[in-house]
Amino acid sequence: MQAVFATALLYIACVLFYQAHAKRSSFDALKNSVSLQWGVKIAAWCVALAALFVLARPQGWERGVPVWIALFMATGFASIFVGSLSSERHLQTGAVAFVGAAVSGLVMVTGGSL
Repeated sequence: MQAVFATALLYIACVLFYQAHAKRSSFDALKNSVSLQWGVKIAAWCVALAALFVLARPQGWERGVPVWIALFMATGFASIFVGSLSSERHLQTGAVAFVGAAVSGLVMVTGGSL
């Protein structure tokens, strides 16, 4: 369950990184504001680091970091692929990842399994 939660968090981080770029952003406010772009990038790094701690705590740093890097590369590839197709779809998949992170996080907190 940690891998599902971390994958959803990393996909959210990739969507935030993608949207923080002035040329790719779907929002005019992000295109025009450098400080807002930096804020979104910082939020993306915070989400990515949260995913690192989700993976590294149960299995140790020796295994957690390589798994985090692999998942980050896979979600980054998927994010760029979807972003190249359509910016609207990119935001929609980010919203789906947000819901997936919320559901899997709640399942982890309650001790259940899917």
